[in-house]
Amino acid sequence: MAGQAWQITRVSEETGAETGGQPAAYIRVEFKVGDDGPFVHRFRKAEYKPELARAHLDQFARDIQALRS
Repeated sequence: MAGQAWQITRVSEETGAETGGQPAAYIRVEFKVGDDGPFVHRFRKAEYKPELARAHLDQFARDIQALRS
């Protein structure tokens, strides 16, 4: 993969519910992979790290590109 295949279009905070119904804070990342998308991934705010987000987006982009080949 040459260069970065994904582009973040929006980052925001949101509140959702965990499995047990407890409220949880999330970082919502909206992004595109080339012309595909938009896609959304939510990271738990307490566990969010930019490196984790980049690794996820890199893997997602590779998966999308694999579907196209």
